[in-house]
Amino acid sequence: MSRYKYILFDLDGTLTDPFEGITKSVQYALNAFDIKDEPLEKLKKFIGPPLKESFMEFYGFDSDKAKKAVEKYRERFSEKGIFENSLYPGIDGMLAHLKEAGCVLAIASSKPEVFVKRIVDHFNIEKYFDQITGSFLDGRRTKKSEVVQAALEALHVEDKDTAIMVGDRFHDVEGAREVGISCIGVSFGYGGREELSKAKAAAIADSVDELEHMLLADPQKELEPLMRLFRHVWRIHGIALDNVTSSRGIYKSQMKMLGYIFHHEGVSQRELATQLQISAPSIAVTAKKLEKMGYIRRHMDEKDNRMNVLNTTAEGRALLGQTWKAFSQVDVRMFNGFSPGEIEQLRMFYERIAKNLEENMDL
Repeated sequence: MSRYKYILFDLDGTLTDPFEGITKSVQYALNAFDIKDEPLEKLKKFIGPPLKESFMEFYGFDSDKAKKAVEKYRERFSEKGIFENSLYPGIDGMLAHLKEAGCVLAIASSKPEVFVKRIVDHFNIEKYFDQITGSFLDGRRTKKSEVVQAALEALHVEDKDTAIMVGDRFHDVEGAREVGISCIGVSFGYGGREELSKAKAAAIADSVDELEHMLLADPQKELEPLMRLFRHVWRIHGIALDNVTSSRGIYKSQMKMLGYIFHHEGVSQRELATQLQISAPSIAVTAKKLEKMGYIRRHMDEKDNRMNVLNTTAEGRALLGQTWKAFSQVDVRMFNGFSPGEIEQLRMFYERIAKNLEENMDL
């Protein structure tokens, strides 16, 4: 079982390694404009992004010149370059396992759809895909978000949380985000881990095996060890705070009530019961104990002699100050050895967790 029902794959740099075919075809196109014998390694930046935009960005071509360059590129690519390509090791097996798990697979590539279908057929992997979506030869639908959206529509995806994009470049991550789905980046392609991390890919796989694990992992089983650790951490934290209060001869519930009174001097017992969601009799018992210990003072409300109001004493305020300082020391020790960057990252994770919970309160 997979956490995703619909999985959209980029082609170049994700399923196949098209280095030779694309770079030699780009080199062929540049030669036609008297830019002779550019090193193939320099031209690998053309793998992934739309070709026309790449000629404009990397060589300063205007729109018309870039369009002609694409035409020259296709002269070679359509006949020879298209097959100067290879599947990454393990891709065929991964696709088979995903299909066996009931996933609906698609390709969403900026490459012209007619070429994508020929490549998929050449490698005999067309049997795995329910949808193949690419750009048009006339230049339409080359933007990644347009390709992804078209693939989702063709698959009739209604809940975008059930879909994921997989790609190797920042264009894949950004294109997926623009239409409302996440993207797993693959660092074995042509963008690399740094590019994908900067683009804020949801996760980054460094191998095909790791990618398969990410796509097939059962989220509930994956989270069980983490949730056990999460509960263990907060149980230990709670015990540490209990030790702080008990060493001062006061229970945590009493300390909570004393703290509330400090922040709301003159609060009535009735209001205290409402705010702390504790029964009035329990509030009365605890108030008597705190008063006996000298931490609060109870007296009649001047406006209503049927009501007791509560205030902290100097001893109570001193105890709170000492206890809060000890609580802070527990928190500091909890993060001993963490760098400022790690603490900031953890804060961001907790914000995301809180947001996820707040958005799904109806579950």
